[in-house]
Amino acid sequence: MMNLFLSLLMSLTLVTTAASGVGGNLRNYQCSKCGTVVRSTASPSSLNCRAGGSHWWRNLGEVGEENYCCSKCGTVLESRYSPSSTGCPAGNSHWWRHLGHKGDVAYQCKKCGVTVYSKYTPSSTGCPQGNSHHWTKLGK
Repeated sequence: MMNLFLSLLMSLTLVTTAASGVGGNLRNYQCSKCGTVVRSTASPSSLNCRAGGSHWWRNLGEVGEENYCCSKCGTVLESRYSPSSTGCPAGNSHWWRHLGHKGDVAYQCKKCGVTVYSKYTPSSTGCPQGNSHHWTKLGK
């Protein structure tokens, strides 16, 4: 009976840990006050936000192979799925635009300065400076 109880308890712990983003899944966290992005398996320390006081961390989702850019604040993330829209430093919600699959070639937008590593030229939609990104290939 005790073994069954322990087995059930361990299963519940693993499910709860996976759902909370703790225990090995690297996640994207962003402070909605200062815009700092941190990759971590747990919520980062909230001490010493450069915007004053404590950081207000938002869990934007699991790190992955797809590039996303917020067309409001210019944050770029490598994410498994479309990131959470909560807590944009530019106000209210992020407006995520999918730029393409992560790769080894650096591209930079001439308008907004965002740099992404992509397999192919990233999507031009949703430049934070308005309309479309204008990509320059920085490497091979």
